[in-house]
Amino acid sequence: MTADQDAPAPGARDRDGGDSAARPRDGDGGDAVRAYHQATKHHFHRFARSLGYLDWAAQPKPFRHFAGAATIPLFPRPEAEPFTSRIGALLRYALGLSAWKSFRDARWALRVNPSSGNLHPTEAYVVTRGRVWHYAPDVHALEERCRFDQEAWTDAGEREIKRRL
Repeated sequence: MTADQDAPAPGARDRDGGDSAARPRDGDGGDAVRAYHQATKHHFHRFARSLGYLDWAAQPKPFRHFAGAATIPLFPRPEAEPFTSRIGALLRYALGLSAWKSFRDARWALRVNPSSGNLHPTEAYVVTRGRVWHYAPDVHALEERCRFDQEAWTDAGEREIKRRL
């Protein structure tokens, strides 16, 4: 904020309804980000600027995958281990796929949790026994993301609980 700018009153709202006191100001390195946001956002009486058509070749991939990650198939896949039945059911019915559709050369998945524009920004991660797993709904499996020291994790959690008591 420069010296000639007045600081907003605490709790003041800006034109977009945001908390103006919480917004970064000039010189914070975010000028380019704010300019991009202003140039590309939707407005009350019009859509954001665009090409004027959908570029179907530039669509994002509908599913996130991590190449080379260890995987665990989830129940009810035939090769799944019985211990995956509960987490497999939870993920399947909360975030899984319900069907595949196709029309001409296009093929897409329907999910059990509908999303506007079929974009599905929801990702699920399972943290258990010193590992973090990503849920891949298109193959109904868990992909290992990392491992950590389970004892250190448990100790940190216990310390946090004691701190809050």
